[in-house]
Amino acid sequence: ALILFPLLIVFSAIAGYLMSRRALSPVEKITQTVRNIQQENDLSRRVHLKQGKAEVLLAKRLWHLGFRYRLNDKRLPGSPDIAILKYNIAIFVDGEFWHGQNWEERKSRLKRNREYWIAKIEENIARDIRDDKDLRAKDWYPIHFWEKEILKDTDECIETIQELAEQQIERSIDCRNE
Repeated sequence: ALILFPLLIVFSAIAGYLMSRRALSPVEKITQTVRNIQQENDLSRRVHLKQGKAEVLLAKRLWHLGFRYRLNDKRLPGSPDIAILKYNIAIFVDGEFWHGQNWEERKSRLKRNREYWIAKIEENIARDIRDDKDLRAKDWYPIHFWEKEILKDTDECIETIQELAEQQIERSIDCRNE
């Protein structure tokens, strides 16, 4: 009996492996696809669209420097993560995967649910371009930072925002003088 038990475990493992390698019936393929879609939906639900670590870090630094802003202002196209109303600056903190950083390179590495992710990411990229165009039409200045860029070099991101705010001040002074 002691010898049979380990053999039983080995045979059941081999049988499980062989069952997983057999061709799936059409019904099993559909069931597996539905299961994969449900898993992807569950993963997507866990992604928080607001108040990520990089966004909070950037917002706090801006606040301490005296910039006042609105978070996720729905009145503006794309609901910028941080909207500095005084200077018409819309700041977006973009996730590298979701917004397609190095997209052509990353696209080729996608393995699972490839068509779904390609369509989703490319729609995100197109929406970002559309929102930037709409913001510029309303005389706003959109800036996009990658999350990792903020986490690695927050000072550089802050400098970019400060320079744009200074340009806005100079522009408003020039408009008054004309």
